Amino acid sequence: MSHFINDLRRVRQIIFLFFLLLIFLSVHGSNSLAVPPQGVDPTTCAAYFFNATKMSPAKEYEKLFQLGVKSADRARASLDSEVVTRRIGDASDIMMELIERDFRRFNEIEELYGSLCSRLMLSEEPTK
Repeated sequence: MSHFINDLRRVRQIIFLFFLLLIFLSVHGSNSLAVPPQGVDPTTCAAYFFNATKMSPAKEYEKLFQLGVKSADRARASLDSEVVTRRIGDASDIMMELIERDFRRFNEIEELYGSLCSRLMLSEEPTK
């Protein structure tokens, strides 16, 4: 009987640890919504720049807005306009989920997307 009780305790401990692992993965796995570090596409960058306008000082607003427009236009060069609009919305939703719709945490989005999107959109600027 004592072996049975010890085995039951071990099973409970294993189950408890398993649930703790699941909780840990579900909390920390939420960053899996983020764009892979190897790159982003123009629709994701459009969502990033348009969202960034909501947190930008007035002097940066126009630049960020224009980068958002440019990103969307670049996407429309190869995709249907409805697809571009949907993808921008989906990317924006993912970004908002990452910060739990709390714009005070926008720096987290900026860290994930800022330099990638800036490089993508500014890399093809015409040289004068």
